Amino acid sequence: MKDFGKWLLGISEYRTPALRAISVLEAVLGLYKSAAERRQIKIGGGK
Repeated sequence: MKDFGKWLLGISEYRTPALRAISVLEAVLGLYKSAAERRQIKIGGGK
């Protein structure tokens, strides 16, 4: 997640392998969904 944040801020390149990036993307999308729906949501499902 830290690497993703650094990439968003333009501090460094995004170096996370694709398989690991999926969980980061899921977390970020979950945060946006939680904010949009104004409720807590479960992130992840052990996929």
